[in-house]
Amino acid sequence: MEKSTERRHEEIRKYLLAYERASVNEIARVLDVTPETIRKDFSFLENKGFLFRTHGGAVLRNSNVDIPLNIRTQEKMDIKRLICSKVINYIDNDNVVFIDPSSTALPLGRLICLKKNLLLITNCFDMVSIAAESKHEIIMLGGSYSKTGKRTQGHFVTDMISKFSFDVAIFGLDGSEGLDGPGTQTEDAVFTNMAVMKRSKRNVLIMDSSKFTRPARFQYAQFSDFDLLVTDKVPDQLKGKINTTVIEVGSE
Repeated sequence: MEKSTERRHEEIRKYLLAYERASVNEIARVLDVTPETIRKDFSFLENKGFLFRTHGGAVLRNSNVDIPLNIRTQEKMDIKRLICSKVINYIDNDNVVFIDPSSTALPLGRLICLKKNLLLITNCFDMVSIAAESKHEIIMLGGSYSKTGKRTQGHFVTDMISKFSFDVAIFGLDGSEGLDGPGTQTEDAVFTNMAVMKRSKRNVLIMDSSKFTRPARFQYAQFSDFDLLVTDKVPDQLKGKINTTVIEVGSE
């Protein structure tokens, strides 16, 4: 790689660390290069796991910001579909099911049509929209609206959770680097997830392998608190340290 390219990548890193997000045109002006050059830089840095590409720009991946759901849904969708194709086998007919506002869980919204007579409970607007095509009963947990997460949050959500008994609950995460369990970037999600886990007979954690090396601000559980972890790959250094049943999709 040319030194000028290396220096440019370093300047982009510094800029995003300072401001957390930037547009292509903005960075092009700062570095005095063409927007096409910055698009290539963003693609390179995205593959390196430093940032998320957005429409016309980029967002720092390892920041403490709540990454918008519409950005998260663009990542690793093939892996997310594989994960959900396994998870659906752990949902039975007539179950009461909670699904959290995880982009990894969204493909479940279409797969639940394979089951009968579910009661689906969620605080994710996109999940409700997708699952509405099924014949299942759906309850949306009420609360204040998060524009970035496209979910409800707050004490009204946890108040409603206390009224249910879940057969199975599906959870995602923002990261787990340096943690012994899943983490989230928002404090509110900690209380929501903990409340659901206490009232669920079976708790399932779903994640693509990149989440093992992404940081998160708050940890809401330990891996051992889950009955099942479904992912595409567990890093070698963590094998034997995750004390729960693990399914690696595509490894059979």
